[in-house]
Amino acid sequence: MGNKEFDQFMVREELSIGEIENLVTPYADFDLEEGSMSLREEFYEAETRIQLLVPLLVLRAFEQDGKADSAAIGPVDLAELTDNSVGEAYPVIRELEQAGILENVGKEYRVVPDKPDQIHTEFNSDTQAEVAH
Repeated sequence: MGNKEFDQFMVREELSIGEIENLVTPYADFDLEEGSMSLREEFYEAETRIQLLVPLLVLRAFEQDGKADSAAIGPVDLAELTDNSVGEAYPVIRELEQAGILENVGKEYRVVPDKPDQIHTEFNSDTQAEVAH
């Protein structure tokens, strides 16, 4: 098997804490020491998909750093955290799940650990939408 064939079977690692920080920084700040997150004004102007992904990614960073036992959160709690109604948030959560970006663990959702390319695509599409307006 040549190197070209081998590269097709390589699996990319999950997003690092640094990558998560780079993705969410336009929308939120988080502190691993304190286990806290504060939302920026730009967060409220972002698409619902981004508003839902930001806290889920921060939870992933907290889990990776050992500050949280789980990176999963229920849809009602996620909607409240992002100031979205459950009626608005839940269909988007399901879309993200069907796209393979989120996974359902029990009755909670979390970012799929090994889907960094899809997550980058989501954030890039939000940035491009902002530029178009």
